[in-house]
Amino acid sequence: MTSEVAILNTHAVVLAADSAVTISEYNGYYANHKYLKGANKVFELVRHYPIGIMVYNSAEILHVPWEIVIKAFRESAIDLKFNAVSDCYDHFLEYLSKNYLLFPDDVKREYLNHLLLDISKKYIDGIKNTPDQNASQIEDDQIDVWIKDELLILQNMPIESTFSVNIIDSIKSSHGDFLRENLKKRYGGYNIDIENFIDCVIEALIKLYDQYMGYTGIVIAGYGENDYFPQMLQFQCFGFILNSLIIKSENPIKIDHRNRSHISAFAINDMVKTFNLGISPNLYDGIRKSIHQKINSLGKFLEDSKVISHSDANDIIKNFIDTIDSDIFSIIGKEHHNPLMKAIAFLPKDELASLAENLVMLESLNERVTRPSESVGGPVDVAVISRSEGFVWIKRKHYFPAELNVRFFNRNAMPRRMP
Repeated sequence: MTSEVAILNTHAVVLAADSAVTISEYNGYYANHKYLKGANKVFELVRHYPIGIMVYNSAEILHVPWEIVIKAFRESAIDLKFNAVSDCYDHFLEYLSKNYLLFPDDVKREYLNHLLLDISKKYIDGIKNTPDQNASQIEDDQIDVWIKDELLILQNMPIESTFSVNIIDSIKSSHGDFLRENLKKRYGGYNIDIENFIDCVIEALIKLYDQYMGYTGIVIAGYGENDYFPQMLQFQCFGFILNSLIIKSENPIKIDHRNRSHISAFAINDMVKTFNLGISPNLYDGIRKSIHQKINSLGKFLEDSKVISHSDANDIIKNFIDTIDSDIFSIIGKEHHNPLMKAIAFLPKDELASLAENLVMLESLNERVTRPSESVGGPVDVAVISRSEGFVWIKRKHYFPAELNVRFFNRNAMPRRMP
């Protein structure tokens, strides 16, 4: 896991990230995860425009570190023109989709094979460990019934626009023989229809891809040629299915004359939400849940006492709950969030950077003292991106002493192309 913060106002955008990272590795057919500290997650995306990028969650795509992908794109984009940050975003996605040197077809094929077998194992394990209505374990001859029922449910679910309409047929055509052979070896002893099982696994991958595929969160922020205020675009990248890059985009953030400041936190973000709202999200949820329970209890008491009818009780309860929720959000906005956003709108670049760094450090401290995982930590990298000064590092870790490598910084300052 990780903790990252982006703060935008009319002067600049600041990206800050800790150094914890998740490495996903395949052991045989199944994924293992390792958590390391010391990774780079904030980068300059292009040299000739003030645009940066930040990654979180998984550090790789098809076993290729995102750092390699980002720096390769940076070298390839020297002559490209970006009127807006969204143009850079589009070119970056196109670069990912069409780079067959970084992402060869055989690697995509092998990854999809692993993924399909992993889903099949999760289905069988899930069915075998699920009690039926009589609280007994599922018998082998009942597995086929479960698969048929699940297949029917999946077939009635819509396919997201991310995928082509014939994606399921394409996977079955290209990977059906592999699945058939391996599923027969693994589950031939069960009384199941292998063809139905193949359909079920492929349908599950497409309809429930975000449950079975790991993802990398990506944040791209800065200025295009025609941008006078910063913009931020974010998406989740799930990797490839066949030759299709699977992404899920979020709404873009644009600073303008009316929306003058913004704070976003990514991955672990409890403390940033507390800072943003003025109350801990867990505390707020607990208070809200308690209030709802008391109102529901009061409504049931009035109904049981024949004071009001059942329908009137439901209407009154819903009115009370909606009013209380609305009032709480109004108080949070008026007393804390709105004044905070107004203050951030006027912060100079150095104070923006300090705020972002301290929010990440606060998240790291909270993780260290309240959870055993310590999945947030390490040095905090901070970059300020402005239209006039461009991409400027405020804090950046190196794996080597800077004073011994002056030539590295001289080389890095020169635009260059890979041979």
